[in-house]
Amino acid sequence: MPKTIQIKQNSDYTFKYNMVMGRHGWLRLTPAYSVKLVNEILNGYDCNNLNVFDPFSGTGTTGIVASKKGHKSILNEINPFLVWIANLKIRNYTDIERQKVMAMFANIIRNVDKYINKENWCPDIFKIDKWWNSNTLSLLTAIRASIVDNIGEPKLLDEYNLIWIAFCKIIIETSSASFNHVSMSFKLDPIEYEKGQIINRFQQIMDNIINSTKEDINGQVSIVNSDSRTMKGINNIDIVITSPPYPNRISYIRELRPYMYWLKFIENTKDSSDIDWKCIGGTWGAATSKLLTWEPETIIDFKDLQNTVELIEKTNEKNSKLLSIYVKKYFYDMFMHICNLYRLLNNNADIYYIVGNSTFFNINVDSDSLYKKMFEMAGFSNISSNIIRKRNCNKRLFEYCVMAKKNGGTVYNKKTVYVSHATQAWLPFN
Repeated sequence: MPKTIQIKQNSDYTFKYNMVMGRHGWLRLTPAYSVKLVNEILNGYDCNNLNVFDPFSGTGTTGIVASKKGHKSILNEINPFLVWIANLKIRNYTDIERQKVMAMFANIIRNVDKYINKENWCPDIFKIDKWWNSNTLSLLTAIRASIVDNIGEPKLLDEYNLIWIAFCKIIIETSSASFNHVSMSFKLDPIEYEKGQIINRFQQIMDNIINSTKEDINGQVSIVNSDSRTMKGINNIDIVITSPPYPNRISYIRELRPYMYWLKFIENTKDSSDIDWKCIGGTWGAATSKLLTWEPETIIDFKDLQNTVELIEKTNEKNSKLLSIYVKKYFYDMFMHICNLYRLLNNNADIYYIVGNSTFFNINVDSDSLYKKMFEMAGFSNISSNIIRKRNCNKRLFEYCVMAKKNGGTVYNKKTVYVSHATQAWLPFN
């Protein structure tokens, strides 16, 4: 990259921008991409009735943004917890429903004392004492018991599940975990919170969530719980906007595990590693050992990837063999996804993939170049990429937008969109 180009970190293009954006701020998720970024991509289209698809939908950012612009959106997600929360985020709530939720919430809070100092259910999280002070943990289990007795476990998609969203937020805010960098860390001594502190904050969170539901979702949004390698039951797509997992060996469910344990979407480490193995780029728990015996089902003539894989293995560092297989599997899976994606798209469909590069033992994994090559191999045209921002974890790491089209041509009176290195903003190019 030329030294004259100054790339900024631009936190507006990360999850941080979403935290003050209504429903988008319900739960903090570092891998989530920015509402602003999706908005700026869709602003390049004059029509407002497109079928927008996100094959790695996470918490539903793409769907909500697209619906507000009048588009129909289809979201694909493999993690059942994310499917659950996204369904709650895209739903419209009436004033009567909001009143019912707040009345139920008040009843839950009034009854918490009944469960204090009892043997309440507690999630089987490894070294849970690192996450919560013992007294804080006891209070959280009492609150959970009161919720369950009033509305049941969080499985049904009704308005009362907004209380479970608030509970997810209070458990993470009272924990000692920090997710402000690539590797999760813990404070040395978990803070002990008093009952009044937790209840007051719980009430504030609940109020904010209820207020955020007052703005309706206008467009049609549907969510499919499916593997992104196959994406069964999806077709007729005009635009794809997504941010897949990066090839950086960060667990796909790293930040989700506390929520998933407390809400019983998973019960043990095997459950979490099983989900992570199903996800592209997942390496949690047993998924790591499975990599050593993984073999591709078919051979792909992908020399650029093979060169990178061989360079990583030849470093002869500890785990270099393992990580070379990890990189190979990640791009093998993504290529399977891209090839299957092609058949789902309408002619002249546009795709936008927000991807990040990575390094292993000082070897660059140039994701943007590898993605562009995969799109070319799968039959796409008009392929290009632009740097969106510099990531703050390593001076060699960036995020890119890789763009392509199926079969070329123009049908939607679309304005060309590009990234300005000077302003690092998405701009219409007249």
